Amino acid sequence: MADLSEYKELYIKTASDLLQQIKQDFAVFQEIPSDELIVKLHRNAHSLKGQSLVMGYESLGLLSKELEFIFRAVKDKQLVLTAQLNQALADAVQNLYDSIESIKSSDKELDLSGMRQNLETLSGIQS
Repeated sequence: MADLSEYKELYIKTASDLLQQIKQDFAVFQEIPSDELIVKLHRNAHSLKGQSLVMGYESLGLLSKELEFIFRAVKDKQLVLTAQLNQALADAVQNLYDSIESIKSSDKELDLSGMRQNLETLSGIQS
């Protein structure tokens, strides 16, 4: 496997920026749902998934993949977000932030598998 350590700082910056955008767009989407916002949410979750997996952060990548699948299902009108699922999505975004902070401080991502399983259960969508 290639040494990606020189890209760690860039990853942390871009992942943090993507998460900030997801957080902002999701807050607005909850108040005023729109096709444009759900497309952005899907695309940003997809980008975060890809960057995380390339860097070897599997837990981050798989949780991002679950977000991507949920946002795509909402975009395709196959899923309606409930209050419980909205809260779980907000919690997932916070968990992703916490994992990036852990990478920044200790070079280890957090285990996000429980959060991913919770989203799969609540949404009925498995990534």
